[in-house]
Amino acid sequence: MALDRSEALRLLILGARRAQRPLFEAAQRLGVDVLVADPDPRAPCFALAEQSWVGDLADMAGLLAFAHDGRIDGVLTVAADFPMPALAQIAQALGLPGPSPEAVRRATHKAAMRAAFEAAGLPSPVSVLCESAESLIQAVRGFGRDAIVKPVQSSGGRGVTEVDLTASDAQLQAAYAYAAAHTLGRRGVLAEHCVRGPEYSVEGLVWGGRCEILAVTDKLTSGAPHHVEIGHHQPASLDIEQTQQLEALASAAAQALGLADCALHVEIRRSPEGPVLIECAARAGGGCITSRLVPLSTGVDLMEACIQVALGREPDLRPRRPGGACAVRFLTAEPGTLQVYEGLERARVMPGVVEVETYLTSGSLVHELRDATARCGHVICHCPGQLDEAAVRRAVEQAEAARDAILVRTQ
Repeated sequence: MALDRSEALRLLILGARRAQRPLFEAAQRLGVDVLVADPDPRAPCFALAEQSWVGDLADMAGLLAFAHDGRIDGVLTVAADFPMPALAQIAQALGLPGPSPEAVRRATHKAAMRAAFEAAGLPSPVSVLCESAESLIQAVRGFGRDAIVKPVQSSGGRGVTEVDLTASDAQLQAAYAYAAAHTLGRRGVLAEHCVRGPEYSVEGLVWGGRCEILAVTDKLTSGAPHHVEIGHHQPASLDIEQTQQLEALASAAAQALGLADCALHVEIRRSPEGPVLIECAARAGGGCITSRLVPLSTGVDLMEACIQVALGREPDLRPRRPGGACAVRFLTAEPGTLQVYEGLERARVMPGVVEVETYLTSGSLVHELRDATARCGHVICHCPGQLDEAAVRRAVEQAEAARDAILVRTQ
């Protein structure tokens, strides 16, 4: 559904890499002209933009000049936290819709996020900001329980390690170094209580002074020590009361951070004591959640809705197609040099499969499964018109069967 205006609106997208492609495609469906900024001149989505700027997304003078000269009507990014401070500053400087710089700082600086949750009385892990390996060792020893060590500013699960209460000083020093290497500007490392229980995310929009929740995602991870996300499904395997509990907590998290005019992606664990906030992002979630699963499960095009909010329009949250249970499973492989993907065509015609996508080409380096950058591709399955638990199980089983039909061969 194109936006109503005599001339095309102009949207600046921060980031031109693969994860941003669904945003470019949604802008094209809406008849919106796209400008793009990214530091990598080889990024694939440059080819989809009307105008482009190659440069550091922390270069505010350069970005603001590009945005001003481009006469943009909105600014947006998805799936990554790094562009968010620039997005907030551009929106504020040009009087465009978007979260404030203060709210974005709380949503991207995990120590500030924890402080905001604590001030609002929301359940969140005990957390200590550590500036050295020695201070982290002291903090973890003081917990007397398993801990999570993570960067204070990062995304995509980078730099995360679970350590148990028997971890040696050398293991804790290694966890500190790994997290510090992935935190922006080397601004510290968090030691947190490890929260046990199944993990979920809540997807929505904050606009017009209210929070609209669209879906709750059930998440599958690789487990300790790095908890890499290797699959998701919608709707989550929860009853109505449990779902409403997570939705209410996500809305409270958005309010505690002061979010406005942005997407919402809130990660929650359901511990034995009740749901606990892990993180809250002022942007749409990655890992195919916003771009693929939400439209399949709800019939709502959340990418288009995000663009509409960024352009100051009321988002269209009406279902346009039948919803249904859906699942994504990511392809992984042994670390090494990618030789070939085998079984792709067979997987594409298996029951329920709606998408098979690969991320790498022959000769690419496949990393150890320590964060999302090690994923090699994905398969998505959908059971249209069916949202019960049996349909969820079927979508998951179909996605896992299609994943298992593909061999990612490395050397």
